[in-house]
Amino acid sequence: MTDISFASGRILDNYATTAIPVTDAVARTLTVPANRRWWVFNGIVVNGDSVTRTINVIAYNSLGQEIINLLPDLSITAGATYPIRSGQASTSNPGAMNIVLKAGDYVVFTWAASGAPGAGGTGKSTLLVIEVDV
Repeated sequence: MTDISFASGRILDNYATTAIPVTDAVARTLTVPANRRWWVFNGIVVNGDSVTRTINVIAYNSLGQEIINLLPDLSITAGATYPIRSGQASTSNPGAMNIVLKAGDYVVFTWAASGAPGAGGTGKSTLLVIEVDV
């Protein structure tokens, strides 16, 4: 994870890899730490499997309630990379603005189960944020 500091906060890319099983779903969760806020800008998600997977990225509040869909269910072909933009307009995310998440809020990247067995593989994801102390 890249951590670049400046006077009012840190830029984090939250890069990670996720093992994708042959047929099952898998998720990666990022939680805003205590006493912090995240300004979410963008990121990517990579389908590292050999088959198409439906992938989504959703932000939840600390109570587990969906607050915004950063990437609605999208079929992403094998090996493909797709951008996540917090300002990307869609029916689930109509506004074009950056999103602020508070301590305890979290973002879940989900690679859904595939309809046909793939080889499995390695998914990649990033979520570019500015993290500030509160």
